[in-house]
Amino acid sequence: MNQRIKSISSNYSFKGKIWKHIGSAAWHFVSLPKALSKKIRTKLLSSEEGWGRLKAEIKIKNTKWKSAIW
Repeated sequence: MNQRIKSISSNYSFKGKIWKHIGSAAWHFVSLPKALSKKIRTKLLSSEEGWGRLKAEIKIKNTKWKSAIW
């Protein structure tokens, strides 16, 4: 079976406030500006996974981790 793996690398930068989801879990989020969100969705639509999830690598100052954009 042949499988194609599509990798798209794009860098985006923006400022936003970190907010915590209300509930028992310690989920933290940063909301993307609407214009940037639309730009990313338009460019990377073919890379979406289930529920509109896009894999992402996040970097804040010197800390980097893998996450997702919904």
